[in-house]
Amino acid sequence: LAASEFGCRLNRALALYPNETNLRMYNLLDSHDTARFLYEAGGDKARLRLAAALQMTFPGSPAIFYGDEIGLSGGNDPDCRLAMEWDEEKQDKELLALYRKLIGIRRESPSLLRGDFRTCLCDDSSNVYAFRRTCGEDESLVVLNAGGEPVKTKIAAEGTWTPRISGRKPVSSESGGITVDLAPCSAEIYQKKAKGRK
Repeated sequence: LAASEFGCRLNRALALYPNETNLRMYNLLDSHDTARFLYEAGGDKARLRLAAALQMTFPGSPAIFYGDEIGLSGGNDPDCRLAMEWDEEKQDKELLALYRKLIGIRRESPSLLRGDFRTCLCDDSSNVYAFRRTCGEDESLVVLNAGGEPVKTKIAAEGTWTPRISGRKPVSSESGGITVDLAPCSAEIYQKKAKGRK
């Protein structure tokens, strides 16, 4: 999908229900009734990482089907129900670390847990989509680069924002926006430094 179509579908889904309901929706990438996401993505773990970032930042209750966090794949039933891979040598530890990081970021952020949702960028030429979630003084900006090229773009935002996934240095607004820099098929969560927060 182009970024604009993707944005339309997300916003349409959110418009179907009251915000209180959206915040409790069960958000899955796959389940025991579907082929696994990694299988559908042709084994492309970058796509899974991108999807996991969206899953953990979109309104709702993210639910991880066992094994997604370590790179388990499989087609539709019965392959989607294969046994969990308990041999740690066969688990994708980098993917597991990313899932843990995303869960930690979500748990620490009121805006990601219960904030509103606003699209702030749809760039079809580079296939970049960004949205903002706000809860009181806590703000998160999520940028998804689904394209195959690195992207450097400006997004309207004020203040200082800390990239949480990459751990890069905070970026501050200049001329009404911040410059975001993303690798191909990647995501970043920027969180605004609120007054009084360390």
